[in-house]
Amino acid sequence: MIYLLSVLTEHKVLSLDRNFTYYSSKEVFVGSRVRINFNGQFLVGFVLKVEEINDLQNKQKELGFKVKEISEIIDEKPIINNNLLLLAKKVKDRYLYTMIGVLNTMLPPSLRSETSFINKAKVQYIKFYELIDENYIPENKIEDRILSKFVNSKLVQYDDIGESKTLTNLISKNVIRLIEKEKYRYQAKASFDYDEILNLSEEQKAVLEDIIFSRENIFLLKGVTGSGKTIVYIKLIEDALKENKGSLILVPEVALTPLMISHIISYFKEEIAVLHSSLTQAERYDEYRKIADGKVRIVVGTRSAIFAPIQNLKYIIIDEEHDESYKQDFDLTYNAKDIALLRSSIEGAKVILGSATPSIDIMAKAKAKKIRLETLNKRYFNPKENLVSLIDFKRKSNFTSGSAVFSNLLINKIYEKLKKKEQIILMINKRGYSSSLICDSCGYVFKCPNCNLPLVYHKNNDHLMCHHCSYDHKFSHRCPSCGSINISYNGFGIEKVKEEFERIFKGVDYVVLDSDETPTLNQIQKVLEDFNSKKVQVLIGTQIVAKGHDFKDVSLVGIINADTMLNIPSYKANENTFSLLVQTIGRSGRFIDGEAIIQTYQVDNKVINYAINNDYDSFYNFEIKRRYKYFYPPFVNQVALKVCSKIAHEAYNEARRIEGELVRVLINDHVSLSKIQNLYKSYYSYNIIIKSSHLNGVKIVLKSLLFKFQNLKNIRLYVDLNPYDL
Repeated sequence: MIYLLSVLTEHKVLSLDRNFTYYSSKEVFVGSRVRINFNGQFLVGFVLKVEEINDLQNKQKELGFKVKEISEIIDEKPIINNNLLLLAKKVKDRYLYTMIGVLNTMLPPSLRSETSFINKAKVQYIKFYELIDENYIPENKIEDRILSKFVNSKLVQYDDIGESKTLTNLISKNVIRLIEKEKYRYQAKASFDYDEILNLSEEQKAVLEDIIFSRENIFLLKGVTGSGKTIVYIKLIEDALKENKGSLILVPEVALTPLMISHIISYFKEEIAVLHSSLTQAERYDEYRKIADGKVRIVVGTRSAIFAPIQNLKYIIIDEEHDESYKQDFDLTYNAKDIALLRSSIEGAKVILGSATPSIDIMAKAKAKKIRLETLNKRYFNPKENLVSLIDFKRKSNFTSGSAVFSNLLINKIYEKLKKKEQIILMINKRGYSSSLICDSCGYVFKCPNCNLPLVYHKNNDHLMCHHCSYDHKFSHRCPSCGSINISYNGFGIEKVKEEFERIFKGVDYVVLDSDETPTLNQIQKVLEDFNSKKVQVLIGTQIVAKGHDFKDVSLVGIINADTMLNIPSYKANENTFSLLVQTIGRSGRFIDGEAIIQTYQVDNKVINYAINNDYDSFYNFEIKRRYKYFYPPFVNQVALKVCSKIAHEAYNEARRIEGELVRVLINDHVSLSKIQNLYKSYYSYNIIIKSSHLNGVKIVLKSLLFKFQNLKNIRLYVDLNPYDL
């Protein structure tokens, strides 16, 4: 028997985004990797189709060319299942990406179709001695001493016994044997103690039954902060386990995985798998195979975990669905929510999109009856609404304590809560010390040379940084234009907040959560554990403190500056501001009476006022009208075509030329060139923005452009479907 194979090469270019024919004399499975000779290069290929034939010569005559034999079978069994292969094809078409690029995004590095996989992580084993004959009677003291180690377990690690002549004799008598078991390099553990005796409220029962018994597959679970959405998730997972089916739970940030893992382990006491970017390559390799082999039925992860190869998948739960972290903005620019819907269409899994502040596009689908809306309107533990105070930055009388950061009311309330031994969260959604620098002598503004955006001063390392493209250099404390040392530091970030806190509240311990000070999962976990166990009373952080945390003793939240998100140049600025404020306010008063103090320059701003009143419906009605007026999603799809070059003016000139061509071809759509120069993958980049209600037609035009430019070395094109940062 000969096996005719359709093989995808590891080259991620459009001209090679097709199958090539090879054969194998040994059995090969769809979804496995093989090594091939491709035009004199030895590459790794991915098998997408297998046909059994009896006569190779006749097949070659039929095909009209000679078929090469593969060099090696890499995988003895498939590393990606049929459902995920179907998903990959849908993703490729949706995002105008190569098939091999999609597959490599789905897989951990060690399993990708890349020649470099040889140097990646492999399976790790531990040796054990296993007792086979429990009725064997020792013939001497040495045998007795060895066999006594098996009193509590049939397995004993090799290192605990070692090797000896007596051991060899016991093996030859079939009393014990030497075996190998795979060692998993990551073990999910509960970082927080939860008393998971879950008594559902009537609201929760109704929602749970609706989701389980409904014939519909896509649900929006809108629940106010503290309403117990996680309890519903756990009960859904329990329902899946009863049928021996799997559940996938996504959270937006790595920092939130310990919380969700702790909830699940506390309730189910069974092994789960975890997938996120903070795992090592070896750990991701182990977790992926553990899932694929059906050894776990529950998977928790961040965005990329949407591709987890769970068997018999029943539920995909996306918590905090409004969060922008579910959208990848590099390489394959997918949105995990879109992928979830595609998986549902293939596997029949139910998708639950949970949030206290649903994204406008998802709520619009719910209003149009395209997805089913479920609501939780009451807090689970403490039904009382938080008392919210709004402080005007412009009124100097609010800031008479010698601080431009902390208002009088916020200072007094912090002292009050400290005295009561209650906890406080202070949120400032701005990294660094100062958000912009200006020379007082000549007016020079310190800007990024790549993006032309203001540079942020980081006092901790005395650097100027661009938070858009990551440009970074040491600050000389002199104006590069006139040499003056008279520099004004405008705006403030978390470093300034920390400095002011230490000055005002001398000796009060606090912990910090932001990407500069706590970049790793271990550091994040340590901060959260210290705050949760009340080792400290104050947590200062950026927007990460607003997401999903469940602290019992927080009675005060201070939002240092509510305006930071409003000023970001994005059509989602209002939505992001509303969500951030509501979510942050919701961290307070979950178990005890709580309050929030919000400082702003815009006390009359509608978005801020909707947020402090927790009035989602009014905000939605306000924002959906604005989106319709200015031709934004959900009324259109937006596509960004990134035109990139190593030379800035070449990128701009080509972008202008392509813009003109698209304007002529896409006569019913809105096409515009972004005036902001970006740095993308070390290339100068300009975005051509296309707004269209006919996405398929736009994709046909863009696909032809991608083919046209694929072989040019000086110009590169990338497509980003529905980007958020526009």
